Amino acid sequence: ALRDLAPTWVAVTVSSIGFTFHHVVVLGSFLRPSDRWPAALGLSACVAVAGAIWAALYHRTGSIVGPWISHVLADVAVIVVGFDMLRGYLC
Repeated sequence: ALRDLAPTWVAVTVSSIGFTFHHVVVLGSFLRPSDRWPAALGLSACVAVAGAIWAALYHRTGSIVGPWISHVLADVAVIVVGFDMLRGYLC
């Protein structure tokens, strides 16, 4: 809907920033207090780039399917990496 009120680049930027703020809070809750905000902000910068790519993909295709599948694959990758990092603690 924002594309109807503003240029596409503004809509993509605003949507990726909103997507990022959610992840700052989520990442901050999983990190140690001493590393929490610098790490959460750094990792969330990566999320902002991904959000912009997904918003641009949605704009280009007009379908949520591509961004959704890509997001699922990114989530799976994060889970695999996270499990690998925690394997020594969990098993």
